Amino acid sequence: MAEKFSVMVLSWEDVYSHMVKLCEKILDSGWRPDVIVAIARGGLVPAMVISDVLNVKDILVIQLEHWPAPGTTLPEVKIRHDIPNEDLSGKKILIVDDVADTGDTLKFAKEMIEKRFTNVDVKTAALHVKVGKAKFIPDYSALNVDPGVWIVYPWSCVEDMEALMRKCMSSYGSTVKTVIEDLTKILGIDLSKVPAACIKLALSRIREVE
Repeated sequence: MAEKFSVMVLSWEDVYSHMVKLCEKILDSGWRPDVIVAIARGGLVPAMVISDVLNVKDILVIQLEHWPAPGTTLPEVKIRHDIPNEDLSGKKILIVDDVADTGDTLKFAKEMIEKRFTNVDVKTAALHVKVGKAKFIPDYSALNVDPGVWIVYPWSCVEDMEALMRKCMSSYGSTVKTVIEDLTKILGIDLSKVPAACIKLALSRIREVE
């Protein structure tokens, strides 16, 4: 039986409004970070917007691997690229990701930084939290979403559309010729929110291996 899930496609306008809402919650809390740590890849764009709104100039990046491909997960979080060799002791640090799915990635980053540096005040933020699935809840978030929702962010649109096309083909018998129509017919995706270029590029990746 095919896995049950829904798909939420976010436009740049949608996601920017969510990022502003997240920033407002941080501002309202009265807490201000000295440094933002973006979890690559999903946390890069949100971290930049938070940096702009909160006027925080220092951004570091760590790439953690827990979801090597959409819809697949590793047993544990692994460091793919570590943060630069810089002393963050005594700093207020905000760790940013796009979604807290299980929350494992944010939890791993927080515990790693707290263990590595002394006298740090570490908080976490994500645009979306999958309530009922996330075991670790960030300090700040914009929206709670259903645990069964597949979020398509504009910065990973091609990757997600390719994965969703493959899901249609493997679970519902779609073909290369019918898969675009089936994204709407079977999965209920509003393709008007998906740039045509993303769909074209995703389909071309599938055709490359057919």
